[in-house]
Amino acid sequence: MEFTGERVVPGVTPDRILVDHLARYRFAARRVAGLRTVDVACGTGYGARMLAAGGAAPVIGVDLSPEAIGYARTHFATARVNFLVADATGLPLPRGSCDAVVSFETLEHVPDQHAFLREVARVVRPGGVFICSTPNRPITTNSDAPEAVSTPFHSREFTAAELLDLLRAHAFRARLYGQRTFPSFCAAPLVRRRLLPWLTRVTGLDFEYRIFVIGFGPRLAPAACGLGARYLIAECRKGP
Repeated sequence: MEFTGERVVPGVTPDRILVDHLARYRFAARRVAGLRTVDVACGTGYGARMLAAGGAAPVIGVDLSPEAIGYARTHFATARVNFLVADATGLPLPRGSCDAVVSFETLEHVPDQHAFLREVARVVRPGGVFICSTPNRPITTNSDAPEAVSTPFHSREFTAAELLDLLRAHAFRARLYGQRTFPSFCAAPLVRRRLLPWLTRVTGLDFEYRIFVIGFGPRLAPAACGLGARYLIAECRKGP
């Protein structure tokens, strides 16, 4: 597949972009181990395979693009990982049929974010897990204007407070994280080999390539911007 900037294509996407995506899937894999998981807007399927390798089973990857799903089926399908062509706002799955939904960099693409979240809330069981990410608008666009976007592929980008409000409107209780690059000293071989993997094991966050700054509620908003978090990651539980 050709890399257009819209989807990750393993072996083609530049490493500076790829590492962000890989870190998010590692983060999610630790949280969905043992759960029936759907990866919505799975793209080329590498992330669904990562979730399964981390212990999620079974995993269903869903994407609107037949080309992306064809690539995923060829390269990443296994007995525990299947792929379907479907719209994120019309998932071909029964109500409450999964324990977890993972959907990275999707909210900003869909024109109707409420329709997407209603569908997520429909397919995940009560108490189930929803993990998503989206660009942090004040950082990605350097603007507070609601209509500001960082790429023509996006319909809307969010602030931390806006993302929280959106998730709460669909009965998701969210814990928010900010994702950003590490300072340059973390590229030192000793730090990369020993300190960062140790921090990752101890905290459950992903320190090997990127830092996740934990935050609760609106308090994350100034922290996410002040620390330069380029992406917001929400780990949610579906309310009763």
